[in-house]
Amino acid sequence: MVDTATSVHYTTKTQSEFSGWFIIIPLLIALFFPTSINGVINPHLSLIGNLIALIVFFAGIMIGSLRLSLTLFAISLAFMLLLAVMTILSPFSQITLGAVVPYVTFLSVCSINIKSVVFTKAQRRVVIFLIIILLISCFLVVFDFKPFIAFQESYYQMFPDLFDFMMNWAKKPVLMFATHSVAGFAYFLIALILFIFARIADSKAIRYSLFLASISFSVFLVLLLSNTGFILFVVMLLIYLFSMFKAFGVWGWLISLIVLVALVSINIDVITTVLSFAWDSFITVASSKNNGLLARFTLDSRLAGSYEYVFNSPFVGVGFTDHPSLAFGDNLLSEYVLRAGFLGYLLVLILVFGFFYSNLKLKTVAILLFIFVILSDLGYPLFVALRFVFIFPLIIVLSNYYYALKNREHGIA
Repeated sequence: MVDTATSVHYTTKTQSEFSGWFIIIPLLIALFFPTSINGVINPHLSLIGNLIALIVFFAGIMIGSLRLSLTLFAISLAFMLLLAVMTILSPFSQITLGAVVPYVTFLSVCSINIKSVVFTKAQRRVVIFLIIILLISCFLVVFDFKPFIAFQESYYQMFPDLFDFMMNWAKKPVLMFATHSVAGFAYFLIALILFIFARIADSKAIRYSLFLASISFSVFLVLLLSNTGFILFVVMLLIYLFSMFKAFGVWGWLISLIVLVALVSINIDVITTVLSFAWDSFITVASSKNNGLLARFTLDSRLAGSYEYVFNSPFVGVGFTDHPSLAFGDNLLSEYVLRAGFLGYLLVLILVFGFFYSNLKLKTVAILLFIFVILSDLGYPLFVALRFVFIFPLIIVLSNYYYALKNREHGIA
């Protein structure tokens, strides 16, 4: 006779492990589904890719592998209802149905409970393979490998004229993320995850490989030549230094200081040139009105019409309507507040915090991720970015896996 309790436990465990594919597959679709054909941008491709990823995600919910949180789902419905009301109240009549899909995706992702989801060994290997692909791709762009850049230009353009500036001219390794802001946030999280898992890896070879990969993605942050990249690189640098100090104490700082002095004394001209170039690049990017914070928060930027509407109508957004005077997507004001008003953005914050706090076993990580989202909203609203939104469930599962490892529930893969 089969033990009923054992059978139920086995079935639950199998469902929990199988449900990992409903997190990984939508992410792969969101990242690699093309947005252009032969260099011609087709907005319908983004919509199709989003819908396919969303259908797979819905399948995970429907078959019971991913559980729906009733509380989070109720908040999501309230937010979607608010957007519908704003669409009716909007002074503009042009409806953009394509804008509905990113919000349905955002609200669907934030409505699930994945606290019990664990990745199998095969699923973790797929995640590692994905990171390796991104790592190699970034190097190919940085070293100006023409065939790969041509491939990117053919299938992964998202905004008119932006590809030539980002990858052909500036050699920014933005890849399929298209913009340096979205790429910067992605590389920062990847660098951080790699560094965290490097610290607990059993094998020295794996530990050093993960650490080198983490440093590589941190360097890519600088090579993005954006405010986002520079700031997040400094954050990663502080994390590296703090970890080294924690591991080696005063000796870690002393060794670092000796190495730094030796490098400066031997290669003072080279280092001065590099630092001068880095500083000049930072000043150029930070003061540019074509990108960065100045482009997002000055009244003479392309967002001027959006800001004018928000300031004149802070509580009544435009919903899913559009107008030539408006521009969407560059920050929380020109996306969430413009569409749903400040009340709508408050609902967004409540939903995002609830999503992180209910799913992450380490509540400190939930709070830090929430702060990360608030800050990212100043540069780009990540939850409505197709290439990024499905990264959040992945981060949650990996964080919970790290928590399990630290508590000796699983062995190192």
